[in-house]
Amino acid sequence: MLGVTCSHIGYISSESPPWLVLEHECRLLKLSNKLKYRLLVKMLLINAVIVLLMFLLSRWSIGSGFLDYVNKSEQQRMTTLVDNLSDYYQQHGSFSALAEDGAWPRYVHRPRFIELEPPTPVIASKREPTHHRRERGAKYHLLDRDKRQIAGPSYKNIKSLLLIPIEVDEQTVGYLAFKQHKQIASRLDRLFIERQTANLVLIGGFLLLSAALLALLIAAQLVRPLKRMAVATQAMAAGDYQVRIAADSSEEIAALAMDINNLATSLEQNREARQHWIADIAHELRTPLAVVTGEIEAMIDGVRPSSRQGLESLKQEVWQLTRLVNDLRELANSDRGALEYHKLPMTVAEVVQQVCDSARGELEERAINLRLELSSSQQIWADEARMRQLFSNLMQNTLRYTDAPGKLWIKLYQQDDRLVIEWQDSSPGVSDEELPRLTERLYRVEQSRSRVEGGSGLGLSIVANICAAHEGRLSVQHSPLGGIAWRFSFKLIDEQ
Repeated sequence: MLGVTCSHIGYISSESPPWLVLEHECRLLKLSNKLKYRLLVKMLLINAVIVLLMFLLSRWSIGSGFLDYVNKSEQQRMTTLVDNLSDYYQQHGSFSALAEDGAWPRYVHRPRFIELEPPTPVIASKREPTHHRRERGAKYHLLDRDKRQIAGPSYKNIKSLLLIPIEVDEQTVGYLAFKQHKQIASRLDRLFIERQTANLVLIGGFLLLSAALLALLIAAQLVRPLKRMAVATQAMAAGDYQVRIAADSSEEIAALAMDINNLATSLEQNREARQHWIADIAHELRTPLAVVTGEIEAMIDGVRPSSRQGLESLKQEVWQLTRLVNDLRELANSDRGALEYHKLPMTVAEVVQQVCDSARGELEERAINLRLELSSSQQIWADEARMRQLFSNLMQNTLRYTDAPGKLWIKLYQQDDRLVIEWQDSSPGVSDEELPRLTERLYRVEQSRSRVEGGSGLGLSIVANICAAHEGRLSVQHSPLGGIAWRFSFKLIDEQ
């Protein structure tokens, strides 16, 4: 069974009015019963079709099998009658006496066909009328060697008869003919078939009733965990991401329950991350706003003169606010794919070279030694402006956090059908726990860095988004130089 472990059922909180809780419970019960009865009806329909097919096939099998049995019994009776007719012909030399009125039925239906003397004509009595004796032999036809009828009922087409030759001294002296049954004619035989059909109806009804009971149990068993899953998903829709489903049912339903639990975990983590992110944004905005407010109030109160130095400080804080807002806007746009990408064939080596040339003065000022190995001039499909932003953000990260004297090693090469860019800098490095979090928004390894020294904490998140938008692969590792090693790979343009 599946159990929902949560403080309340569905999306009705414990503070909801009783009538709302009751309405919610009734709606869940109605949904559960509706699903259960749908499953029950479908199962019953399937079982009814199966039982009906079994009934029809069984009835056809009994009817055809019994008819075949009747025909084979008649053939066995004819074989015995043929042997007796062969002996009769040996003794009398012909079958002419059997053509007399009533002789053929009496001969056919005598006990075990042991009466070998030619029958003598008799006068019909009240006890057994002549037409009754004719009916008793109406099934068989006696034909001569030329297949002309000697005795028996008339027929329209000899091809409809089953002929068995009557042989004497290996010569055919006549034929015993019989018209095989195409349907049950005997009243007793029909009664037997009717009784078997009635038994089949009773058996089918019993099977259908049993199937209905089993279907009801199975439907209830299937609906019970699904109902709990519906309760859990409604709770998640209401924002209760702590709901969990105990998975101890069948394998498939347990897998579905685990997927719902994983979804709840992911939603809970996303909500916590969103809350932390909003709190971090508020903190990041509050710091420069507090500085600006304090500076302005100090100038108004006359505590601090309205000098150029004070205005430069305000300008620096306003610039910091503007940069943070712009970074947030770009990150939000890249998250929802709103950044415009105009992808054209682009030589990555040229863009990397231009970014390095622009930052050469800052690199020399911070005593960071640059080593470039741009061994491939292959092109990729990319937006040059966005790729320039990617490498510029990496360069700013290196300039902010690499200790002087430091090293920056940029290597570009081709590997199979992909272009690889490795970006490595020297110490300080980061711990193993911090390494996968570098592209998280507003995350800084050293929270004590000042706003002037550090960035907004969004640059590396934008780097990851731009890489993903170009269908690139990104990995972050420890650098042999002591800092961080960034590795990007992009698919090359197929020159064919």
